[in-house]
Amino acid sequence: MFQFSNFFGTCYCDSSVLMWGNKAYMVLGYTMDDVHDMISAWIGGAFLAAGSALTFVIFVNIFINPRLPTQPGDE
Repeated sequence: MFQFSNFFGTCYCDSSVLMWGNKAYMVLGYTMDDVHDMISAWIGGAFLAAGSALTFVIFVNIFINPRLPTQPGDE
């Protein structure tokens, strides 16, 4: 589907094709708004990754050694 819709025909994809060797390059010009958006996305991604890792660690710690119900007379 992507091939027929020319999704891979963008400048970015065409410049990173291995068969071009050193004949293809891509020039990016960033504005201050672009840099601010990239930093915001990077910070958001870092927090989402840390939150996912923390959730996984908490999940594993809860289910790896669960508290067993106490029996009457056990103290």
